[in-house]
Amino acid sequence: MSFWDRMGRVLEALDNQGHYGAEAFSHKGRLEGRRTLMESQQYAWFDLIVPGRDGNPFSIPAVIWAEGSVFVVDFRRWKGSLCFQPVKAPVKVKKKFLWWDYEATEEKVVGTDHTRILKEKEGNYGEDTFYSTMKNPLGRPKAFLHALKDWLGRSEPRWRRLHLYPVVAFIGDEVDLGEVRSIDAGIVLLEDMPELVRHRRDERFAASPSRWICDGLDSLPSWDRLVTRTGDVFQGRIIEPTIGIETNHGDDLARIPEIEWIDVNRNGIFSERDDLVIHFRDGSETHAWCQWKSLHIDDGHGPIEHKVRNLSRVVISLSASDLYPRAG
Repeated sequence: MSFWDRMGRVLEALDNQGHYGAEAFSHKGRLEGRRTLMESQQYAWFDLIVPGRDGNPFSIPAVIWAEGSVFVVDFRRWKGSLCFQPVKAPVKVKKKFLWWDYEATEEKVVGTDHTRILKEKEGNYGEDTFYSTMKNPLGRPKAFLHALKDWLGRSEPRWRRLHLYPVVAFIGDEVDLGEVRSIDAGIVLLEDMPELVRHRRDERFAASPSRWICDGLDSLPSWDRLVTRTGDVFQGRIIEPTIGIETNHGDDLARIPEIEWIDVNRNGIFSERDDLVIHFRDGSETHAWCQWKSLHIDDGHGPIEHKVRNLSRVVISLSASDLYPRAG
């Protein structure tokens, strides 16, 4: 390889995709939530995909079975203080001016709207306090659990009758949930999860999950994952059906659906090529060298190119062909 070709590989190493700003803040929260549930829950499934109401893939960070109940968990990492949106209405009030009694109409708080959240947050750089309203985040796990029950219920009717609990787990100490925090409603801090699980314990099924529950969740695909050398994780569907590799026996093509994961080891910034360890679904593995320069992953908003030099691991999910077919 010529000097200029090696310099090209150096420039590729500088072209690194990552999460930045608010996206990085939320991304770290999701990773922390996933790591916590992996360590604390024996039965947990992550980033499962089912068809949404519009037919497009619909995913949620985690589904867990614990103490006889199934929970659909979304992770959020916000800053600021939360409360339910106050509901205001014109109210007639009696007033007096000197000897004159009269009525006036004033706008007063008459209740709260539990479908809307009001967030109060100070600026990151010393600006004034900001106020924003948003939908109650429980809407997303509720929508997912209905889609999950509908899809799995087509082959196993017991899913349609199974009660699932939607949960939004907030991560970090930058948020004050205030009145929004509720074990009953399922809006909690991540540290509240053990209490929530105990609260929803179903004594009839607490010993172990039913086989049909595990089989149903095991049958669902999840996203492919690209892990960068800086630890950022990108999820979506890898577009390439095959990857070009070089082994001791010559050039070859590895089919993406046959691969479980790939470890990428960069051999120095000026190296001619990078090492791969390809782990196949049949339990075999192959040591090879990388021939392709980039992978493209589509997260539903269009494909994103990632230079292979800047990846440390490529994880290929199982894909149910009748649900979300993979190219090739």
